Amino acid sequence: MSDNQFNNMDDDNVPTSVEAADETSDVIALSQHASSEQVQRRTFSHWPHSSSQFIAQMNEAGFYGCNIGDRVICLSCGLVCQQWIPYIDDPCEVHRILSPNCRYVQSKLMCHRSAPLNNTNLSPTVNVAVPPTSILPSMDSLHCDEIVPKSSRSDKYAEVFERAKSFPNWHNEKLPPVDDFARAGFFYTGMKNTVTCFYCNGSLRNWGPNDNPMIEHARWFPHCAYARQLCGDDLYRKIQESQRSRQGFLRT
Repeated sequence: MSDNQFNNMDDDNVPTSVEAADETSDVIALSQHASSEQVQRRTFSHWPHSSSQFIAQMNEAGFYGCNIGDRVICLSCGLVCQQWIPYIDDPCEVHRILSPNCRYVQSKLMCHRSAPLNNTNLSPTVNVAVPPTSILPSMDSLHCDEIVPKSSRSDKYAEVFERAKSFPNWHNEKLPPVDDFARAGFFYTGMKNTVTCFYCNGSLRNWGPNDNPMIEHARWFPHCAYARQLCGDDLYRKIQESQRSRQGFLRT
């Protein structure tokens, strides 16, 4: 695999990692419920979308403001979303679809009626924190008409933590770090240095020390919704333009 010319590019869409809550967090949350709601509301005090109704929807969906644009985060599962469209996006629906295994979703939002995936608009850009869950696409028109079918996903490795655990024998210091592979959606197959995306089932091998798993994922599997969302619009376009240029050069 060739070196990646985007390795040193800044990525504004990469969020700060969020540690997974321990088993006692549910008890603490119950005892401090009122206080937590007040804290949650205060995190939206400088949110760019001034609609009190939309902020209330964010609170109901379990999101906290990050004080970076309109970025929000769920402290239970670490899901990070941004670029919302008020009165069109349904925060509860977005949270439930993108992070179905989130404890907040399962305890608070499962009573909401689920809309068919092919009719659901998921316009916010979704970034990955720790531990993330499955991600759906958001590009240009921001409609989810290119959702990867659920049958193509390996649900066992839907969370970064589980993917990272699949690398117990990955001790090659000359290869990219395990965390980079896990965040890029890859789990280890156990065969040499072959990794597979939990979302699109695409596999890559023959890694070099300067390769960026996220970039290579988007380069070789451009239709993977997870890889495309992870990169963000600008970086994704640059990757595809570079790949087309390389292919054109090889043909000449």
